[in-house]
Amino acid sequence: MTSNSNPRFDELRWVIEIRRTLDEELEEDSEVP
Repeated sequence: MTSNSNPRFDELRWVIEIRRTLDEELEEDSEVP
């Protein structure tokens, strides 16, 4: 599997990782009263 063969898939993975990180940060912030 190479990123050159499917750059679209690579972008999706990048977006998913970023959204996952943002979700974790939001959860941490929500824990603080």
